[in-house]
Amino acid sequence: MWAARNQRRRPDPFLLQIGAGGTATSHVVLATPRRGPQTIAFPGLADQAFGAAPVGVTATATSGLAVTFAASGACSMADGSVALLRAGACAITASQSGDATYLPADDVSQTFTIRRATQAITFALLVDQIFGNPPIVVAVSASSGLPVNLSAAGACASPEAS
Repeated sequence: MWAARNQRRRPDPFLLQIGAGGTATSHVVLATPRRGPQTIAFPGLADQAFGAAPVGVTATATSGLAVTFAASGACSMADGSVALLRAGACAITASQSGDATYLPADDVSQTFTIRRATQAITFALLVDQIFGNPPIVVAVSASSGLPVNLSAAGACASPEAS
C-alpha cells in the first residue's frame, strides 16, 4: 500500500511514502514526472498578391508556451509578420521547443502562393492623323514601373518596326 504525500503539479518532484498504517516502513521515493506532450494549432494562410502589405501570422501551442516562426521561399519573417518578397511559394513553419514541463511540439508548416502583381498600362488618347504627317510620340507607362513595348497594326507602323 502506498500513499502520496505532498504531491504537487509539474514540474516540482513529488514524494511517495511506502507503507501501511503503524507497520509502515520508512521508505521515501523521490520521483520526477515526465514532460508532457504538446501540439501546435496553426491555421492555413490565404494566397496573396505581390505588393500586398505584410501578413500577420498566429499559432498557439496546447502548452500555452510561445510559438516561433520561420519562413522559406518567396517570403521572410519579421516581428510576427510575413514580408512578400516576390511571386512564388512561401512556407511558414511554426515551432515550440518545450520547457521543463513540456516536450518540444512537432513543427507545423503552412504554404501559400504569392501571385504576380497586377499592373495597368496607360497612355494619352491618340488623335486621328493625316497620311504624310510626321510620326507622333506616344507616351506610355506601366503602374509597375516596368518598360512597355508598343506595336502598331493596320495602316500605320511603328518607326522601330520599319
